[in-house]
Amino acid sequence: MRFVSSIALCDKINERSEPWECRALLVAVIVVSTVRRCRTHSVRDNAVIACRWELMERTFHVYILASESGVLYAGMTSNLVRRVQEHQAKKIPGFARTYNVTKLVWFETHGRASSAIGREKQIKTWARWKKVALIETSNPRWKDLSAELR
Repeated sequence: MRFVSSIALCDKINERSEPWECRALLVAVIVVSTVRRCRTHSVRDNAVIACRWELMERTFHVYILASESGVLYAGMTSNLVRRVQEHQAKKIPGFARTYNVTKLVWFETHGRASSAIGREKQIKTWARWKKVALIETSNPRWKDLSAELR
């Protein structure tokens, strides 16, 4: 779909444009069409249509859940609301389901998956006292933060 609209976009470039400019535009659209979106706007008296690329916003979250008995679970996700709901509904088998870890007590936002994964791994290596200290810096009463997300 984006490829077809790119051809139409390329057809609107005026005759003073070099053919390689049109091909470069098409290659750029094909390469980045899955991760970027294009907005068209007129330049120089509507003679040339230019394309401005913007990265799509994507956020990743590292989070810590707690159970009523004090068990802690650290995880990472690209959709925090959905993931917390899955934990609370006990849809996914594993540690959190087994130990009834359903209360969101801490989370942190990252712009890149790699930084979120690195942070999750770092937190998982910490001793319990260090995780507790992290939680208590922003949530000293251990309030369930999932209600604030919705």
